[in-house]
Amino acid sequence: MHISRNSLFRNFDDFLRELGLSSAASSGKKVTTTEELQRALIVAGDEIRKRDEEICRLSSYPIPISIATAISVKTSEKDNKVFAVLIHEGKLIEISVPSDKQIMAGDTVRFSSKTLQIVGVDKSYYSGTFAVIRNILDENKSEVDYCGTVKVVSNGRYKDRLETGDRVVLDGSASIILDNRGKTDERYKFTQKTNVSWEDIGGQKRAKTALIEAIEMPFTHKEIYSFYKKDKRPTRGILLYGPPGCGKTLLGKAAATAMAKIHNSGGVPTGFIYIKGPEILDRYVGAAEATIKQLFQMARSHKEKEGYPAILFVDEADAILYKRGTGRSSDVERTIVPMFLAEMDGLLETGAIVLLATNRPDILDNAITRPGRIDSSIEVERPDRETALLIFKDYFKNVPLFDFSIDEAAELATDELFSEKRVLYEITLGGSRKGEFMKFTLKNLASGAMIAGIVDKAASEAMHHDIAQNTMQGITKGDIITAVSLILKNNIGLNHVDELEDFTHDFMKDIENVKKLRQTMV
Repeated sequence: MHISRNSLFRNFDDFLRELGLSSAASSGKKVTTTEELQRALIVAGDEIRKRDEEICRLSSYPIPISIATAISVKTSEKDNKVFAVLIHEGKLIEISVPSDKQIMAGDTVRFSSKTLQIVGVDKSYYSGTFAVIRNILDENKSEVDYCGTVKVVSNGRYKDRLETGDRVVLDGSASIILDNRGKTDERYKFTQKTNVSWEDIGGQKRAKTALIEAIEMPFTHKEIYSFYKKDKRPTRGILLYGPPGCGKTLLGKAAATAMAKIHNSGGVPTGFIYIKGPEILDRYVGAAEATIKQLFQMARSHKEKEGYPAILFVDEADAILYKRGTGRSSDVERTIVPMFLAEMDGLLETGAIVLLATNRPDILDNAITRPGRIDSSIEVERPDRETALLIFKDYFKNVPLFDFSIDEAAELATDELFSEKRVLYEITLGGSRKGEFMKFTLKNLASGAMIAGIVDKAASEAMHHDIAQNTMQGITKGDIITAVSLILKNNIGLNHVDELEDFTHDFMKDIENVKKLRQTMV
């Protein structure tokens, strides 16, 4: 294809005009030499490069910025320059600190991954993991319990503000302390009022007497205890065992209230440390052991601050302190139980009193329940008729009654609960007792929790009547009878193996048949 010289120059002039350039041709001057053409091409090339660079800049990714924690800051003796040591992608890097920025160990540093130039400093931290101070090595380093292992970390800016047992936040690489959260873990601080007195607990005379002797008397009768040489060692631990819902937790609260009252304290939250056994378990190896150490450290801190022992209440203790070698939960008890034992043996210095609550004392590890660690084993029994009457009176004080007194309501509810007509199982006996029958009734499942449930259901029945009739009468006798019947009905479909075993313990060999009565009176 042939292109004439005039056509080429015309096309070139159009191209220059599109770029906003002028040339000899566009200015009316005719381009006649090669030199003039080359100069025009150079001008056009420069403009094209500028436009291309602008396009690349606008279409490229932003400058990559990395974030890391400053592990230390040092000054060069040679030229007096300041350098920050960072951990980035598992490696230590050293970056020069600009003169207009100040960095301290523990600061969050933003820098360019390409040029390693610091572009920003943040005094706060974005994320981290918890650890517990095990030992302070010097002003710059500490030993911590971290995820079941022991690590040495940098104290950072907290070199003068750390104590053994503090909960600290480590950076993502677990190399430096970013924050100190103190010794208190809000998860285990009992924030509700602990002002439950012994008088607030219906019945349980033997349990309350045993607890008072173990907790109060060593302080209220110091002279007598000193006379009998029993003032050298405080109570280490107490085991509360019995059916669920019978007041073990209430007894623990009353013990904490009594301890605070003796020492003229209003019942500080740290005086009662409450935890459920399953809460200690953790999927990470060593985390449960660290929690146990933390609980005992909280007790030690309370003793140091308030001057009297804290009540460390472990509910459902069988979840973590069962016999070693049973194979449950991959034998995690092989490490949890020894850790608990080690901390309990240190109670002579801490003054904490451990209360273990369980409805399965038979599966607890023998090393836990032996004398010297558990000084008292207290059975929390099911309420008998007299105790149930007292508990009913306490609960009926808080609800409106229709046309009868609190005493009458408590009498009626107790009669219904302990009625021999409310049968769940019929047991046929043989052997020396052949031809005899025994009845397992609702009273054999009685507990403080059940009594509270009966009053609550009676109130619900009364509310339904009042809503339907647009009245406000209160609980009737019929509501109480219906409530007990509903409790019985709810228990018909449940499994009561443990309760039956306890009920038939003394004549187990004579049992021929246990019949569950589904068509019982409801």
